[in-house]
Amino acid sequence: MKIEYNIPNYTKAEAYIIIDDFLNNLVSEHSDLVSNPSKTWNASKDKMDFGFKVMVFNTSGNIQLLEEKIVLDGKVPFLATSLSGTIEKTIRANLEKAFPKK
Repeated sequence: MKIEYNIPNYTKAEAYIIIDDFLNNLVSEHSDLVSNPSKTWNASKDKMDFGFKVMVFNTSGNIQLLEEKIVLDGKVPFLATSLSGTIEKTIRANLEKAFPKK
């Protein structure tokens, strides 16, 4: 699953701070569904590899911070593909909260 989300008027540094907390917020808000979060940033702080468990499924991927855009590329387990629309909708809703229009 690949999601591109525009973040006009946010610098990479601002996006890094917000995205760094994004996974933690996702886990706390959806603790009934999401567990075992992990994240690792590269040295330039513009790419984060992540992983977590959604219900019984392990998932992983990465988030790239580009100029005024975030690209999330995640692996959805085959058995969870029927939930991919719901997962994408949830991620987009959380990105909208994390990056309010300035």
